Amino acid sequence: MNRYEPNTPRTTFAIAALIMSALTMGALVAGPAALDGDTTVLALARPATEVRISPARIEVIATRDQVVTVAAADMPHVDR
Repeated sequence: MNRYEPNTPRTTFAIAALIMSALTMGALVAGPAALDGDTTVLALARPATEVRISPARIEVIATRDQVVTVAAADMPHVDR
């Protein structure tokens, strides 16, 4: 019986995956951490926007329907 051998070079793909993971972590974690947080936050800060809710009060009025009786599954007139 012949043994299956895949054509893809597993070692090359594993090394490439590790390199891409390191680049991603560097770009998303180490890069922003290296920036001076005070100047970045002040540069991105925007003035507050006033929000008004109209109407300021919402009234919910509920009605209750009549009680519904549910038939048990063992009753003869219930289809299964």
